[in-house]
Amino acid sequence: MKLNCLIRAFRESGRPIVFLTLLCLGLGILFSLLGSEVGIAMISAGLGALLLFILLGSSMGCRPNTG
Repeated sequence: MKLNCLIRAFRESGRPIVFLTLLCLGLGILFSLLGSEVGIAMISAGLGALLLFILLGSSMGCRPNTG
């Protein structure tokens, strides 16, 4: 049930958070492979954005439809 709500919130978000997350993770991995410390910060930002989306999606977008 929670997974369905999360998927619905994911679809209704317009996918900007997914783009941001993938961009941060992708660039973070690239910079980490190149030996830059910025990569770790970008990976952390991407994971933080994903966690924020999960928390907001589960608290706001997952109310049962009673209508």
